[in-house]
Amino acid sequence: MPKTTKKPSSKPKPSANGAVAHEVMTLAEAAAYLRLSEAVVARLAAGGRLPGRAAEGE
Repeated sequence: MPKTTKKPSSKPKPSANGAVAHEVMTLAEAAAYLRLSEAVVARLAAGGRLPGRAAEGE
């Protein structure tokens, strides 16, 4: 009988700090994670200095 191979995990594994690649965060969650105010995170994202995308006009 042929040896079966283990299927790759469909979920990304968390890094050492617990963050998961491609995880979606709200502005409030990102601000708390980065320990910055929401205004600062929004300004950095709008200026292209922090990766981010607006969802549904937010």
